[in-house]
Amino acid sequence: MPETFPTRCPNCRTGFQVPASVAGKKIRCKNCQTVFVAAAAPPPGPAAARPAKPAAPAGETFKLADDAPPAGQARVVKKAVPPQPAPPTEDKVKRPYDEDEDTGPAEYAVIKGADEVPRCPFCAKELDPPDTKICLNCGYDLLERRRHDSRKVYDLTAGDWIMHHLPAVACVVAIGILVAVDVICLMNMSDWFAGSFLESDDMDPNTGKKKFYLPPGVCTLWIIVPSLFMIWKCGVFAVKRFFVNWRPPETIKK
Repeated sequence: MPETFPTRCPNCRTGFQVPASVAGKKIRCKNCQTVFVAAAAPPPGPAAARPAKPAAPAGETFKLADDAPPAGQARVVKKAVPPQPAPPTEDKVKRPYDEDEDTGPAEYAVIKGADEVPRCPFCAKELDPPDTKICLNCGYDLLERRRHDSRKVYDLTAGDWIMHHLPAVACVVAIGILVAVDVICLMNMSDWFAGSFLESDDMDPNTGKKKFYLPPGVCTLWIIVPSLFMIWKCGVFAVKRFFVNWRPPETIKK
């Protein structure tokens, strides 16, 4: 809670609490709409001694009672009662407030001078533009009334974007190369084994071709399995870089 101090309207004598930040500034009383400078109200002084009952003013008349008192009793004196004024009519009755005004508690409003500019309530820096919602100097949020962490960073350049996405492009190229190698090995591994030391002299009765000491499919399998693992890793990296972390990291100014 900000520090406050009591003040009092000089016109209607309405007292209320105001923040210390408006001390010395003009405020408006919501009770009587009087503009005055906010200052601490003086503390109430000691109660003054009650004055003695004044004597009867000059010209005030008294009359004796009509009947004489019995013997041994004091005579009663009656004071003449002055005539009472007629009660005011409904049109002349002074209401404490107008019917169309707010009947809530008295409030205050700060009167902004012509030379005043909007400033951040946290760092007192000038707000640019004046209707901004977050202070660019300290990160104070004027709507949520709290401060956000602020950082000063360098602007992103074309080189930053290229260097950020270049590894993802390389992963896509690598995926294409690995797929092409797998297809070539799958189609030509048998031809590569023919005439090598892996070819035996026995003939296959079904195909009419020579048998191999090591089936070509085994070598193809050992090539395809690692390549599929690399294709998966490269694909995950490329997707994250292109769609999740597509923006290059910012460089903080020191």
